[in-house]
Amino acid sequence: MFPVPNQKANTIAIQGYQQVVTNTITNFSVVVRDVILNTRATLVVQCYDASGKVIETKTMVLTGADYQNWGADDQYIINYVAIQLGFTILGATGATGPVA
Repeated sequence: MFPVPNQKANTIAIQGYQQVVTNTITNFSVVVRDVILNTRATLVVQCYDASGKVIETKTMVLTGADYQNWGADDQYIINYVAIQLGFTILGATGATGPVA
């Protein structure tokens, strides 16, 4: 018998099946999840498609010289994330405030 929708089903093992999905990231946001002063900061980056749907969430850790270079300049974090992920920022960042 098949489970009722929204109930947990038993999983069935299958031979590996490749499913390829291509998404286009058009925006990203950054939240500083935690900071250990003078040591590191953990960043949560959410990537969005053109409709505003979150299509990926990444966690990054800022340490060493990268952490020290952050200082009080939140734009540094935005640029750092863009460089690390291979994104090109278009015009103004569109940010409505400091990195949260």
